[in-house]
Parts: sequence; structure tokens; C-alpha cells
Amino acid sequence: MPNDLNENRPQNPVKSNFELPDVDTVMERLALISGERSASGIMRWLGIKPSSIANWKRRGSVNFDPIIAGLLRHRVSLDWLFAPYEDLFYPTVGQLGELNESTPLYQQNQAMNLAIEAINRIDPVLERYNLPKTETNRQLMSETYFKKRGEALILSAALNQVAKALATAQPNEASQSD
Repeated sequence: MPNDLNENRPQNPVKSNFELPDVDTVMERLALISGERSASGIMRWLGIKPSSIANWKRRGSVNFDPIIAGLLRHRVSLDWLFAPYEDLFYPTVGQLGELNESTPLYQQNQAMNLAIEAINRIDPVLERYNLPKTETNRQLMSETYFKKRGEALILSAALNQVAKALATAQPNEASQSD
């Protein structure tokens, strides 16, 4: 016999500091990735009954289970929907098998591997545009590189990076025109 009367009751879900997107935000993001313009078209693309959107709006909450299933069927990363502006860690199987995440060596190796990967992608771009491989140029390009999601970059992040590049270049242009 249970000691606590609540022991057999379902537990409340654990509250998180991470806020899930609301119905409108979900639909905006899904419209971009699906290419559909209407809510019913988006829902059909996901394989969900079009009437579900009305239920979500009425309740003020989204049932993410069928959305997750639909995105995975279309091979779309879930972080694109849930955390598009976050710099998330993507471990590889080899890394997880060799080192524990909490070990300093693991963290140091991960950071070094990511930096080398970034420079290997950045230097050819700098060469293509005849730009010097200065610390400033590499730093700005690395910052942009680490904001990528797969082979995509969020528009706001791209615009901020271009603005930083323009701000960096303009002092040089002003001094040359004097």
C-alpha cells in the first residue's frame, strides 16, 4: 500500500525555463519551411488534420507531438522550430564514446575541432575575395560560421553579421577617402 496518496497519480510535467513557441510563431516557422501559405496547407504538409490548428488556438497551446513527427518525416531539424536563435551543441557519436562531456579535455577538444573546422571553411572564402587573413576578419567570419544551422543562417543573424562587417570596413574606407 502506498505511503503517499499522490503516488499513483500522474505527475505534473517538469516546468522548464525554456519557453516553447506559441501557435502563431509555430505556424510562421512552419510556413517558411513547408512553402505552404495557408494554415490548412501547413497542417496537411505535416500530416495533421487541418482542424487541429483551431483546437490549438482555442486552447492557447500547441500539441507538438504530431508536429515533431511531421518534421522528422520531412527530415527537418527540430532545433529549427524550437531554438532557431540558439547556439546548440551537436555531439558526434565518436565524441560521445570517447570522452565524458564534463571532462575539460572533452570540452577543449570539442572547441579546438570546431575552430579548426571553421578556419578550414573560412580561409578559402577570404582568399576568393582577396581579403587578408587577419584576426579581425577571421573572428567576424568565425562568428558568422558558428551561427549557421546546417547549411542555413537565420536572416536576423545574417543581417547582424553583414552590419558588423560594414561597420568594420567603413573606418578603412573613410581614412582612404581623406
